[in-house]
This record gives sequence, structure tokens and C-alpha cells, in this order.
Amino acid sequence: MDKDLIDWIYTVSQADPKHENGGVLGSMTTPPPPEALKIVNHFISKNLGDPHLFKSLELITEKLVSLTRETLGLPPNMKGIITSGGTESNILALYSFRESLGVKKVVLTDVAHYSVLKASKMLNIYSEVVQTDFSGKFRPDDISKKIHGPSDSLVMTMGTTQLGGVEDPREILDDLNRVPIHVDAAFGGLTFPFINPEKFHGILRALISSGTNFTIGVDFHKFLGAPIPSGIIFVPEEIYPSLSFDVNYISSGKQFGLLGTRPGFSAAAALATLAYYGLDGLSKRAKLAYENTLWFLEEAKHRGLGFPVNRPEVPIACLSTDELIEREKLLEELAKRGFFVYRGEKCRGIRVVMMPHVRKSHLQRLLKAIEEVLISS
Repeated sequence: MDKDLIDWIYTVSQADPKHENGGVLGSMTTPPPPEALKIVNHFISKNLGDPHLFKSLELITEKLVSLTRETLGLPPNMKGIITSGGTESNILALYSFRESLGVKKVVLTDVAHYSVLKASKMLNIYSEVVQTDFSGKFRPDDISKKIHGPSDSLVMTMGTTQLGGVEDPREILDDLNRVPIHVDAAFGGLTFPFINPEKFHGILRALISSGTNFTIGVDFHKFLGAPIPSGIIFVPEEIYPSLSFDVNYISSGKQFGLLGTRPGFSAAAALATLAYYGLDGLSKRAKLAYENTLWFLEEAKHRGLGFPVNRPEVPIACLSTDELIEREKLLEELAKRGFFVYRGEKCRGIRVVMMPHVRKSHLQRLLKAIEEVLISS
């Protein structure tokens, strides 16, 4: 055994920014609860791609799918498939549309997650991008005029990565002629229902009552804080078979999704994390993170440290700073001070994601650091 190399693996990680001290402010990652880490170790060698061999994983998956469906208020005919996260969910959504519904084109906005365009390229599905304004809003006519027939589809985002917006399909449903819609709720799926339940359930009711075939993907490893990788996609019962693939050498004879061998702890740890926080706990965390988001944007504006380009609907704060300082310089100087935020491309500034580990005290220190950088520049 090369003990020196093993020790080095631990040592080299010490240079990484820490979530707990507020250094990680742009990534949609957060530490899992200790109970979930115990579950990871317990299921580390079990393959979720062969649930008939590991019967516990079959039962756990059924429980996780049922609980998540109930949390989101989805109808019973929506079938859940465990995924590795939003990218796989987005690929599977477009694949199911292509295979079951003959989709050949996808329409999306310029603030959709990059993985939607990745999926369209991989699947040879033509894509059309609708431009949004500075705050990430689209004009309904710009979308509806790009939808021409039953071979078209639409992706809408619940919690845009860049601006924290929620794209509301109710504005255009009547003009879409029931084309299939994928709702990318990787971040918003376990935040937005607690922040604005009326709008969230209004969107779902409209999609269900319209008769539109829609899918929705949610990540457990983002705001919930389950160990990576962990997500789920819900698809209508009639297109569910398109995501099943024959595997003749395993007992079940089939697998769902892109991965063959899939980490067994994914579903188990996600369920444990849901159980640890409970819906009340998750709701409190989402509401607090959202309050901190609005506070941060207002405080930054009040101090003259940037301009909020929108009122986000999930806990993502984008601050326009390019008129004050060159963005790369700001990012570099903040990193020197131990604050790692992400670029805000659309807002021409910086983006802070209010994950559960981010406290108001961290944000106060970040604002002070921005102030110091601006003064010194």
C-alpha cells in the first residue's frame, strides 16, 4: 500500500474552499447531513442499475419516487426514474420526446441550462434559442412563433442557473398546440414549491389540465444536499417505456436511464436526506435562503456595490458589477480573500447561490470584501 499517496490525496484537498466558512458561494453544492454519509458507506458497493439483485434499492427507489411525487403534487401517472442529476434528466426528457412523440426540434431560452443544447446535439434534435431581456424574461410571442407543429418541443426552466428565474408556461400554453414540454427544475424543484407554492402549483395544474405531455426533472444533490450524484425525472406513463433498455444478463432484464452501473447510495442517501430534514425543515431552509437572497441584493444596491437585474424567484442572486469593475478582476480579488463566486454572464457581473450552508454573516463578509476590492481598484 502506498500510504504516502493516500495521505497526499487528503492533503491536496486542504487547498479547496470550504462550504462551512462561506468560501463556496457560486456552486450548487452543500454538505450532506451525517446520516446520509452513513448511508453512502452502507450502500457503496451496491448497484442501483441492478435493483432486482439488491432488492433493498428497489424498495428504496419506490419510496423515494412516491415521496417526491407527493411533495411536488404530481399525478400518479407520472413515473419517476432516478438519474445522476439535471444533465441526465434533460437528455432523457428530449430522448423520450424523440422516441415516443417524434420530436425533431426543441425550443429553449438563452438562460436554459447548457445541458439542454448538449442534449440536442447528442440526439440530433434541432434547437432554436429564444433571446431574453437583461433580467432573463422572454416575450411569449417570441416562443410561440417558433413552435410550428407536433414535431416541436419546449424546455422551460424552474430556477434558471444564471438568474434564478422561473419560466411560466401558462403565458403561452394556449398557443403551443400541446407540444411536449420539459420542465428543468433541477434547482427550483425543491426550493420554489416552498417559496411560492401558489405559483408552483398553478403551473403544474395548468400543465396537467392542458393535456400536454410534460416531464419534470429535479435534483436531490443541489439544495436538498444529498450526496452527488442524485436526481430524478418524472415522465408520463405513456412515454415511460422509451427510457427502458434491455440488458439480458441481469435479473431484471432492463435498465432505465443513461448509466449502466449506477451508485446504489444515490437513491438511498437522497431518501435519508429527505427524511433527515423533513418537508417542514426543507421549507424553512428554502424560505430562509430566499430571504437572504433578497437581503443580499438590496444591501448590495444600497451600498453601491452593484445593480440587481431582477427579483429572483429561487435563492440565486445575480449582481451586475461590470460598470464598477472588470469582472475577472473582481472574481480574482474575491478568490484571494477566500470568496469563490461564479460569473453572471447574463447580468454582466457575479452570481451567488444561497445554498443552505450560506449564512447572512457570510454574505456580510462578502459585501465587505467587494467594497474593499472596489476601493482598492
